[in-house]
Amino acid sequence: MRSMLTSPEAAIAMRDYLQERTSNLARAMSGDDTELRAAVMVSSILGITIARHFLDLAPLSDLDDARITALTDAWLAPLA
Repeated sequence: MRSMLTSPEAAIAMRDYLQERTSNLARAMSGDDTELRAAVMVSSILGITIARHFLDLAPLSDLDDARITALTDAWLAPLA
């Protein structure tokens, strides 16, 4: 994950992984634009992961797993 912005091989691996996650999520969804909504959800989770675990953004890094799960579930629920 750390190399995805500087290594073409790592970028391909991460893109393939995220596309797989997006496709799996989209298949479990109903309604319009499932692929797009799934991509937004997956991308949002990636951003939160980077901010929390790699950048140590204090409001996120200080939260316990249950709290951040509750917050992200509520935030992403309308996309599901």
